[in-house]
Amino acid sequence: MKRKNDFIWIVILLIVIAMGVYYVGKKHNDTKQKYDKNYINSELNNSKTENKDKNKKEKINIVDYSDCFKNISGGAVFYNTKNKEYNIYNKELIETRRSPCSTFKIVSTLIGLEKGVINSKESVMGYDGTIYKNKNWNRNLNLEEAFKQSCVWYYKKLLNKVDSNSVQKILDDLKYGNCDISEWEGDLKNGMGHLNGFWLESSLQISPKEQAETVAKIFEGDTSFKKEHINILKDIMKIDVNDKNINLYGKTGTGYDGKNQHVDAWFVGMVEIKDDTYYFAIKSDDSNKEVTGPKVKEIAVNIIKKYYNITK
Repeated sequence: MKRKNDFIWIVILLIVIAMGVYYVGKKHNDTKQKYDKNYINSELNNSKTENKDKNKKEKINIVDYSDCFKNISGGAVFYNTKNKEYNIYNKELIETRRSPCSTFKIVSTLIGLEKGVINSKESVMGYDGTIYKNKNWNRNLNLEEAFKQSCVWYYKKLLNKVDSNSVQKILDDLKYGNCDISEWEGDLKNGMGHLNGFWLESSLQISPKEQAETVAKIFEGDTSFKKEHINILKDIMKIDVNDKNINLYGKTGTGYDGKNQHVDAWFVGMVEIKDDTYYFAIKSDDSNKEVTGPKVKEIAVNIIKKYYNITK
């Protein structure tokens, strides 16, 4: 009789244990399903947000910066990727393709770094002793000096060390204007081959709007360029404007025709002000020979200080 009672108690105990395991397991599964459902909903919401940002419609504002141009013929575009918003002065000029001139040194610097032709701000290309009108070019410049002095011979040597197919692929990936490098040696307007190239009043052309978009792609990380190379570029693009609220980065460019008459003047780059970044291109088509790249840079700084320095 005692043995029979022990058996009954053992059966009851096993039933209690089994029921406990069942309810614990059920609770765990319910919690997991709830978590999985929340996780899936979260991922869907994140995906919707990302798609919404990608599908956000571009906003183009037509603005008036004529007070900063002071009767100089030209235009400007400032592009904010966060809002996909463009502020454009002189829309026709901003959408017209022209030679990038020395502003192409922004991209050619990255090409040289990516292809291992240069590897730091201290990289030199070897001065051959030629005497140039620009006395700042008559020495063995490093990358930073060549960029800031806009030295044509340095960048001509740099690009000649990279095969044209590699350059073409990079420009195609960037969608850099018309991507036309067919006149690799330039059209030799000034009679000096080492001071000509496809980016100097030759086959390659790009609009100011496309320039701003290209700079945005580079510094927003939407290209295949390595981060360390972009950082080197950003460092040599830095320009001091004597204002602690403004971090300005850019490159000037000036183009001439065969008679040494000025035809194009540029300043292209980006500006960081507080939590905002604007990618810009300022372009002048003024025939006045005094309106060169450095003059356009002055116009850009005036626009930035007057219309974008909202921290003051």
